[in-house]
Amino acid sequence: MSSAFRAGASFVLVKPLSPNVLMRTLRGSDPLMVSERRRSFRCPVQIPVYVSSGSKPEFMATTVNISEVGIALANSPGLQVGDRVALHLSLPRAHAAAK
Repeated sequence: MSSAFRAGASFVLVKPLSPNVLMRTLRGSDPLMVSERRRSFRCPVQIPVYVSSGSKPEFMATTVNISEVGIALANSPGLQVGDRVALHLSLPRAHAAAK
């Protein structure tokens, strides 16, 4: 948990989740989420990404969003805050604007 806070997390949910603890944490964190100011635009995009991390076997995850300073992944088992990873992905092509 301390590594998550050092990495910039505002709150942490710990398993197993209980309804009382979950509601208390979310109520306390709501003002943080509402007033959040992002430094970079996050483009919502869901594409497959292949993730390699040290000696762990490569696995496939799905992007949630991408910005110029980071990427959010779903389905990323076994990754810990601070892990160094190599990503392999192909961004979708943008359609040329009609003139």
